Amino acid sequence: MSTDGTAALSAGRARVGGARSGSGPQWPPWVEQSAGKNEFARALAAAGVDAHAALQESGSAIRARLAELLAGAQRAGAVRPELGPPEVIALLVGTTTTMEHLGNDAAARERVFAVVFDGLRPR
Repeated sequence: MSTDGTAALSAGRARVGGARSGSGPQWPPWVEQSAGKNEFARALAAAGVDAHAALQESGSAIRARLAELLAGAQRAGAVRPELGPPEVIALLVGTTTTMEHLGNDAAARERVFAVVFDGLRPR
């Protein structure tokens, strides 16, 4: 997994930080879909469905893969070594929630991503 994690991190960074098409950045699908997914989860909760419990098995698989990707990125020196999966997951949750509040403001999204990526880089 040594190169997979680094390649995935680099590809994600390129899409978010630098890849441009037309007048604005090309956001990864999870950025554009986060508001809808969060709204869907709230609707399920309001209907009495515990989405977190229902997704526990797939969530475990995602956390395991994230840990592998993170370890590869840390070995490559691309991510701070003291960060663990819980911190990265918290950043992902916070970032997707932030994107909901920013709406379609591409410049604000770029600034937020710049801060997140700067915070992940080793010092």
